[in-house]
Amino acid sequence: MELLSKLNRKPNHLLLIRLPLCEGKSFVTLQNGGLVFYPVNVMNRNEFIESICGLGYKLIDSWKDRAEPCSVPFHPEFTSLVLTVCT
Repeated sequence: MELLSKLNRKPNHLLLIRLPLCEGKSFVTLQNGGLVFYPVNVMNRNEFIESICGLGYKLIDSWKDRAEPCSVPFHPEFTSLVLTVCT
C-alpha cells in the first residue's frame, strides 16, 4: 500500500488477483517454488481491505481461488488458506 499511497495520481480501479490473505494475524512465511523458496507476506484480510479503503477505494467484490490453495508447513491452522481475488 505504501507505493500506491505515494502516487500523485492513483488508478481509478484496482484488480488484485491471488492475494494470500488470512482471517488471523498477518505473518511472513516461505513458499516452495520448486527449485527455490521465496518469502510470502500473508496479510490479515480485514486489515488489508481497510488499508485499501483508507486510500479512497471500496471493495466491490471478492472471491476465493481454490484452484491452488496455500499451505504453511508445520502450521495446520493455515491448511485452508486460499488466495483471494478483490476487485
